[in-house]
Amino acid sequence: MPNEPEFKIKLHYERMHVLSLVQLVFPREIQAMKSVVRLDRNYDVERLRADLEIAERVGERHLHFTNNHDGGWSGIALMSIDGKTGAESIKYGAGRYMPTPVLQQCSYFQEVLNSFRCPKRQVRLLRLEAGKKVLEHRDRVLGWAHGQARLHIPIVTHEEVHFFLNHQRVIMRAGELWYCDFGLPHSVENRSPVARVHLVCDLQINRWLRGLFPPESLLERASNFRQAVGFRAAATFRRAVQASGLKSSAKQRARGAGAGH
Repeated sequence: MPNEPEFKIKLHYERMHVLSLVQLVFPREIQAMKSVVRLDRNYDVERLRADLEIAERVGERHLHFTNNHDGGWSGIALMSIDGKTGAESIKYGAGRYMPTPVLQQCSYFQEVLNSFRCPKRQVRLLRLEAGKKVLEHRDRVLGWAHGQARLHIPIVTHEEVHFFLNHQRVIMRAGELWYCDFGLPHSVENRSPVARVHLVCDLQINRWLRGLFPPESLLERASNFRQAVGFRAAATFRRAVQASGLKSSAKQRARGAGAGH
């Protein structure tokens, strides 16, 4: 049995070594975060709803592009690639995110977004109709470990809106600001008589945004480190497969096999 003081000193230095490795690989502002955080900001609900009314009057709402819902999930783009407003505007992708004409008519939404002193990507008003569901799914490329944070500001909600993250219910009230790790399984069931509408902001993490969040534990840093390494390894493997031509060859063989029946 090792001497207890020596053992504690050794354990301390092992922990410091792991922490140093994490800090070496990832900048501090993207290392880790809790899966659910209510941030210390609140917004004027009446002003949010006034701008929502404008956006719904002048904007174009599109049915959500995934099959993760039962037909009642839709969105209006406030920031999109090149500021476009068509059906593609509520999809996430690579490009230059710019304000849409809808956002330019919503002064309070602009004020809220300008208060985030970090790069902004996709910003949408997401609506879930009464009695409808968003089925459980994951947004795998979103999350602190990937240098991105998706923040929610509920505008219209109800106590009978049931949102679950990692199978735990999270209750978000109108005017609050929330971060959730949407890389985890999540779902929504709107059991209320009203449509639930959130302002959803995808932000790039920098030191300013990191400062809004509480300190993280060593275990939280290690968890996000593992998640990020796994994601990057999988992405590297996919690129290698595509570059080698193995993926296209497999598809051609599958098509050939199917043609014989």
